[in-house]
Amino acid sequence: MTAALSGHILNSHYLAQHTNPASIPQSSYQELSEATTLKIAALQAKLNQKLGPEYISQRPGPGGGPKLTYAEGWKIINLANEVFGFNGWSSSVVNLTVDFIDQNEESKRYTVGVTAIMKVTLRDGTFHEDIGYGMLENSKSKGAAIDKVCCLY
Repeated sequence: MTAALSGHILNSHYLAQHTNPASIPQSSYQELSEATTLKIAALQAKLNQKLGPEYISQRPGPGGGPKLTYAEGWKIINLANEVFGFNGWSSSVVNLTVDFIDQNEESKRYTVGVTAIMKVTLRDGTFHEDIGYGMLENSKSKGAAIDKVCCLY
């Protein structure tokens, strides 16, 4: 869920920064009420803001490898609530596929990889679908590995 949501928010930020308002037909503005125009302007101002370092987290990589940089789910959800309003958006799992389940012969532990297609929908019906991937290594049981990696979404 968070991958798709953060993708939608980041895409919205990109579009807001790379869309020329002059390219929008003036007739579109004439059909909107003043209140709607103000709401759109306020939303656009929020989307134009760059995400600060407080949204970025790091953790050690698998097996002591390089640090992984990511956005924590709760931070992205809070940001979406701030930008789109509570109950102004929703998310759903379109597809969840277990790509592989491997067992290490020596340790008898499991590694599981899962691909998810997520959909984030705004109140007005606008939506964004994106794909995310999760992996869990070194789990004691197959069921626990699947449960934990699927809970990422």
